[in-house]
Amino acid sequence: MGVVLVRTNFNNKVGLGHLFRMKHLAKKLSEKNEVIFILDKKNTITKKIIDFKCIYLYEGKKNYTSQIQDAKKVQKEIKKKKIDLIIVDDYRFASVWQNFFFNKIKIAVFDDNNEVKHKCNILIDCKWDGPKTEKRYKNLIPKNSVKILGPQYAIIDNSKKIIRSKRVKL
Repeated sequence: MGVVLVRTNFNNKVGLGHLFRMKHLAKKLSEKNEVIFILDKKNTITKKIIDFKCIYLYEGKKNYTSQIQDAKKVQKEIKKKKIDLIIVDDYRFASVWQNFFFNKIKIAVFDDNNEVKHKCNILIDCKWDGPKTEKRYKNLIPKNSVKILGPQYAIIDNSKKIIRSKRVKL
């Protein structure tokens, strides 16, 4: 059994999809691992959505200001834990943040923007861009990183029942 950290976050503008995607992945990973979420702040929504152990990095008026500041806070929180994997699903964190952990802990990054450099062991992108998909991350990730690309790797919670309404003719 290993320990997996999930670094993600959301606010009233972005990230709720990331949170649900990570919750669904965490359910599967928790069958054989301890999963710990690292979020910015505690709020009523995260308490309702995430039923895993959570570490909250910021309190009160303190907020995220930089990748370096955040990585140092995470590093401080986990220094006595043996972490096997960090999963990053947050557009704010790129190679600056990941450098704090790379070569010490395996890092898996979810990204579908292919705009910033990452220092990761695994890159996951479920967006499909035809034959260009494989080339999108050239020079953006280490050469030996594993690329998991394409819609077949989308994480979707199929356990939710879809309610279909009847069409109303006007």
